[in-house]
Amino acid sequence: MKKRRIFSTGAFCALFIGAGIPLCAFGWPRLADTVAVFFAQKYGGTFNRGLVFNDPAEVAAAEDGQVLITIREDGADNGLFPSTLGNAVILSHKDHILTVYGGLEKNSVDDGSGHADKAAAIGISGYSGWGTGRQSLQFQVIDTKIKAVINPLILIEGDAAAKKFVIKNVTAVSKNGNKTVLSNGMSIAAGTYVLYTDASEITMPYTTSVSVNGTLAEKTDYTALKTAQEKLCVQGGAQYDFSAIYSDKGAMRLAEISLVRGKNTLDISVQDIGLHETSFHLTLNAF
Repeated sequence: MKKRRIFSTGAFCALFIGAGIPLCAFGWPRLADTVAVFFAQKYGGTFNRGLVFNDPAEVAAAEDGQVLITIREDGADNGLFPSTLGNAVILSHKDHILTVYGGLEKNSVDDGSGHADKAAAIGISGYSGWGTGRQSLQFQVIDTKIKAVINPLILIEGDAAAKKFVIKNVTAVSKNGNKTVLSNGMSIAAGTYVLYTDASEITMPYTTSVSVNGTLAEKTDYTALKTAQEKLCVQGGAQYDFSAIYSDKGAMRLAEISLVRGKNTLDISVQDIGLHETSFHLTLNAF
């Protein structure tokens, strides 16, 4: 498999060890430059749980593991798995990790076939499951110990043809629902607001951070999805489900902030999947 490093794993050690997420050198399940939908992006009315790839191709095991189960759409027992995965293979790895390879046209392994070496062929991606258009392989990483779906990009070595996340149209929504597109030096009523920026269709952040007058207001982490009240959520100032992050069409939630009377400085920082750091600074006059 073609590999092109985009980040040093060591740069994330403190963050992910502290979060209980193991650091592994996973390989790409297929060529990285065909990623169509990134982790936690909108996908079928919910968070995408992994990486979705375009076009059929050979699929390889991302790491050494055991073949836990195979799912076939035409199998007699497929009613046990009312999933969107279509034909799929699930591998079990060390450190309580599972990898899921859905949307396969053909499985190359069977239940009970034992060990799968890293980079070994396990199938051909196609258009089974609920994928649309050119979308085929659905690749997920699950940590069964912390009961979370993990962003594969924190574990994989290689290049996702990462594009810079651009902060555009920062909008403040007041408690009564009034929306104000913010610009530098503008005047706005003091009070509490939820900030949004345009969501991207081509990339996704690892984290977003918002500070007001030099104090962190909120940081949102897109490295894992965990279940809270039976809904998949990301961690910010609270557990936010899909409807909270993407509550406004075409926009993505950044943070809740409070503006006091007088001059307020607003700093937004986004770290995306290519480790690009994007900063956005505004001065607001609150009356």
